[in-house]
Amino acid sequence: MTTRFLKVRMGRAVGASPSTVRKNALEASHLAVRMFHVGHGEAILIVFPGRRTWLIDAGCTNAKNKNEILGNRILDYLDENDLFLEAIIPSHPHADHTLAMQSVLELESDRVAEPITVYRSDDPAWDRKKDPKWIAKFRKAVRPFVREEIFKDSLEEIETPVGADAECLMFSNGKTTKQYRSLFVYLRFHNARFLFTGDATKKYERDIIFGFDQFDFTADVLKVTHHGSEHGTDPSVLNAVNPGIAIASTGPDAGHRLEQVTLDELNDNNARVFETLVDGDITLQTDGLPFEKGVLFKVITETPGEFASELETTIDPTGGRP
Repeated sequence: MTTRFLKVRMGRAVGASPSTVRKNALEASHLAVRMFHVGHGEAILIVFPGRRTWLIDAGCTNAKNKNEILGNRILDYLDENDLFLEAIIPSHPHADHTLAMQSVLELESDRVAEPITVYRSDDPAWDRKKDPKWIAKFRKAVRPFVREEIFKDSLEEIETPVGADAECLMFSNGKTTKQYRSLFVYLRFHNARFLFTGDATKKYERDIIFGFDQFDFTADVLKVTHHGSEHGTDPSVLNAVNPGIAIASTGPDAGHRLEQVTLDELNDNNARVFETLVDGDITLQTDGLPFEKGVLFKVITETPGEFASELETTIDPTGGRP
C-alpha cells in the first residue's frame, strides 16, 4: 500500500505535507472515491460522510463468474467498512460496466437499500429487444430491486439528498444515436470537484462539455473515459475540465488500456495520472476544505492481490505501454 498527499490548485496536483492536525481533520470527515482494479471493466464506489455510498458502474467483461466475484468483493468491502449502498449509476448499457450490479442486488445484502435507486440515461439500448441477450436478462434480474430515475437530454440535478456539503448533477446527450450514450456525473464536495465520464467518445465528450455552456465543468479529479482509449479524452475537453488528478480503470488488452496518446494528452495538461493496471485499487479521500490555496487529497494505491488473481488479471508495471 502506498499513501501520498496531493494539493490540487488551478489544474495542477503537487505533493503536500499537511500537519498531523490537518491529517486528522481529513480522516474525521471526508468523501472517498474507490476505484477497484477489475481488469477489463470498471467499478467505482463513492463513500459520503455518514458511511452512505453510491456505486458508479460495476462490471468485468461479460463473464458471469467474474461479475459474481466482483459483486461479492463489493459487498465484502461494504461489510468490512460498515458502509450502506443507497444508489447505483450504470453510466451506459455495456456488460463491463454493469453486470456485477446484478450480483450485488441478487445477493440481497442488508448493506444494500431495498429498493435501491438506479440513475441512468435514456439510452435506447437499455430497452431494445434486438440488443444482446444479457441486457434483457439484466433488466429482468434487477428490476424487482430498483427504483429508476431516467435522465434525458438536459441538465439534471439529483433530488436525492447527498448531504449538506455535497451536490451532484448528471448530464446526458439524447441526440446521439451512437452506442456510447454515457451518463456524466459531476460531484461537488465542499471545494472539491469530480467528473465521471463512463465510456464517452471524443465527440460525445465535446457535446456534453460545450453543449451545456452555462455550466462550469472544471474538476479537480477526472475519471478518464473509456479506460484510456484513444477514442476518448478530447484535448479541448481536457482544457475545459483542467483536472489535477486523473484516474483510469485499465486492463492489459487494447480495448481497456491507457493508450500512449491519451497518456500524452493527460501529461500535456499536467494531470497526475493513476491507473488500476499499474497502481491496483485507487482510493482518493478529501474533505474538500481549503489547503494552501488549493484542495487536499489523500491518495491510497494498493495491489488487490487475491481479488485480482480471481479475475485473472495481471499487474503490469508498464501499463502495457512500450
